[in-house]
Amino acid sequence: MFVNDQYEIVAEGVARKIIERDELAVVALHDRKEDDLGDDDPYAGYEIPDDLMW
Repeated sequence: MFVNDQYEIVAEGVARKIIERDELAVVALHDRKEDDLGDDDPYAGYEIPDDLMW
């Protein structure tokens, strides 16, 4: 999205709402594919411990 002579990165849902009002305001919005959802994540079966400290 281009605002005040700058590009802004917004969430997908926000970009879709902006497109409803003005299609030219959003520079790029890439559609997700099934492959992008992370079905091949090797850690998908592991639970995150409640006491995990970073």
